[in-house]
Order: sequence, then C-alpha cells, then structure tokens
Amino acid sequence: MKDIKNFIETHGLEYDWQGHKWSKFMLWIPFHLLPDFLNETKILNHTEYCTIGNCGICEYSVAIDLTEVFEEEDIEEVFPRIMD
Repeated sequence: MKDIKNFIETHGLEYDWQGHKWSKFMLWIPFHLLPDFLNETKILNHTEYCTIGNCGICEYSVAIDLTEVFEEEDIEEVFPRIMD
C-alpha cells in the first residue's frame, strides 16, 4: 500500500472511499500512467491470476477498486475513512 500511496502523491491522482458505508476504495488512473502504475506498484503481484476485478473505464482514466486487491483494514491504515 505504501508504494500505491507514493504513486498517488507523486502524480496527484484522485481517490476516495465510496459505496455503501464507504466499503469501496476507488482510485482513478489516467490511461497514460497505467503502465507506470502497474510497474512501480507491483499491484498485480497481490492479485489472483494477475487480474484486478471491479475496474471501470472513464473518459480519460481507469477507475480501480483497490478493495478487490487488498483488505479494507490494510487500505484504511494508509488511507483512513473520513465519515461525516
């Protein structure tokens, strides 16, 4: 998660807890940064069959649900939920 946090901070990417009771952690990665994201974070090493479920294509980016790859508790240690 720290590699992902560093990548997000370096590139100023958008991210947020979303969904029912903020149960999904979404990250939006512009298409041109996707190869760098995969290489620098080694996220596919944490997945089954080197795939990430629950991704969506937006106009200029890919939305990735990181709760498909990591446990919510592990994400929340690095990206705490802020509930109003």
